[in-house]
Amino acid sequence: MNLSLFSFKRSIASQLFRVIFGLYVLFTLVVASIQMVIEYQRVHAQLSEELALIPDTYSASLGNALWTFNEKSIRSIMAGIYQLPVVTGVKIDDRDTIRGIGGIEADGAAHIEYSGKGISEIVRSGTFSQPISCEFEIKHTDRNGVVISLGKGTIYSSSALIFERVKEGFVLILINSFVKMAVLLIIFIFFVRRILSRPLKELARQTEMITLDNLEPIAIDPLHRNENELTVLQGSFNQMLLKLQQARDDLDFLNENLEIEVAQRTRELELENKQRIAAQRAAEKANDIKSDFISNADRHG
Repeated sequence: MNLSLFSFKRSIASQLFRVIFGLYVLFTLVVASIQMVIEYQRVHAQLSEELALIPDTYSASLGNALWTFNEKSIRSIMAGIYQLPVVTGVKIDDRDTIRGIGGIEADGAAHIEYSGKGISEIVRSGTFSQPISCEFEIKHTDRNGVVISLGKGTIYSSSALIFERVKEGFVLILINSFVKMAVLLIIFIFFVRRILSRPLKELARQTEMITLDNLEPIAIDPLHRNENELTVLQGSFNQMLLKLQQARDDLDFLNENLEIEVAQRTRELELENKQRIAAQRAAEKANDIKSDFISNADRHG
């Protein structure tokens, strides 16, 4: 195996990183979204509470102005309410006339932009400009203490104001999430390379160096003190090398004994061959003597 082709992108550490980091990003986005929703709801409730406090200040003066048909005072009070930072529209309905300033709702549906003198345009509410309203009853108490209902007032705000308030919080939440992800990325890459990727590369390098003549134990991470999967793998690999050493030594011993036995058997065969040749020559010599004896006997007979 060519170690130069062993890149981090294709390593186990990289696969592990992609899985863990992907899950972390998903989890972070979910948590950030939940935080944003909670923050939005908190500011929404706060804005609604602020709207609910406004009628306590202006309802009595509005009641007096309506009772006395003081149109100038009514418009002045409405303009004062409209100047408040949380207010985007004011509507006064005295059952005969609807007075409005800013963005209000009419007939329960249409979002109407009122100027000081009347309707200026009909506006469709967007997702981030949905009206938030607080309705209150306008009353007048006469000299006899009788409470008379004169109509209803509605103070409007907009969800756009909520987003304006929570915008900085949303940005901080997103920045915090991205910083956490960046820090996790750096820490993960550093420690995964140190703890997993480098020892595995060292294991591959030392494995390539193993031959029958070199079966020395390996040490993929000599600085590691605690037992973990890598140290177990290292121990198992060294046990395998030890068994290979024993098998090699046994094979060498058998080879040496075999050479001795072959040499001894060769000497025995050579000795037997010499003895057979000597016996054959003796037999031939005896046969020659016998033949000469018979020949001489026939000649003298």
